[in-house]
Amino acid sequence: MVDLAEQVIREKGLRRVSVECGDATSLLPITRGRPVAGIFSGFGLQQITRPAQALRDWAGVLAPGGALVVAYWPHIVEERGPWRCLTDLTVGSENWQGGIPDVALAALPGLELVSDTEPAFEMVWPGAAEFFEIMSTAGPWRSRRIHYGDAHMEEVCEKFMASCPDVDARPLRHRPKARQIVLRMRDPAQHAAKL
Repeated sequence: MVDLAEQVIREKGLRRVSVECGDATSLLPITRGRPVAGIFSGFGLQQITRPAQALRDWAGVLAPGGALVVAYWPHIVEERGPWRCLTDLTVGSENWQGGIPDVALAALPGLELVSDTEPAFEMVWPGAAEFFEIMSTAGPWRSRRIHYGDAHMEEVCEKFMASCPDVDARPLRHRPKARQIVLRMRDPAQHAAKL
């Protein structure tokens, strides 16, 4: 992803845009205390241990007028389907997204919520086994595989294949919904000009 982003920056001649890598739980070391004009996080928030606090820290490095766009898979992405089945087997009722975006909005004067939407996307997989494989090796359950190991995930896979309502569907289709939040740090100069 970093290589692709850097390639786009070069091809488009975007001299004021950079790609930075580091610990996503705190951007201060990456920004070296300098405010930033924009931050985008695509489906990484659910991999962070304290996501509400990370979102607050991200918003805290925004320059006046700066925007933060975050897309992530919420606790429940579908009422019925393979994702819901896998969630019920592994996460259960624990809602990890509490405080998003409220913690950031309460902590940072001038931060405003521009939008909070739940866009849905159709996903098509060759079958349930392929869904499980991708989700547990490169998707949201990758961190669980890393933490608990392959043997644990094989047990989860067996339970998933026994309980997934569409296990025999080929192709397997479902329509999970993501959550997209846009926050902006108000620019005091622009706000004063409107008064």
